[in-house]
Amino acid sequence: MTTGARRTEIVGWHEGELRVRVAARPVEGKVNAELLRLFARSLSVPSRDVSLVRGVSSRHKVVQIHGVSEEEAFSRLSTQSGSPR
Repeated sequence: MTTGARRTEIVGWHEGELRVRVAARPVEGKVNAELLRLFARSLSVPSRDVSLVRGVSSRHKVVQIHGVSEEEAFSRLSTQSGSPR
């Protein structure tokens, strides 16, 4: 994950991880909040169904999404980024 980018976007898959750019700066949880909003919007689920499981202060994060299967999430996110997993 890259912070302080021009815009928040899904970049694509790299070495089995989803690369994301986030426009927010890592101050007071703003990056994490924006990241969770991005996933909720990208997967068409309510924000309350997306949570950060691990990596609050790390560049590598684990996100849990309720209401979408893992396969469906990978498929949707790969389509948006334009690159395969």
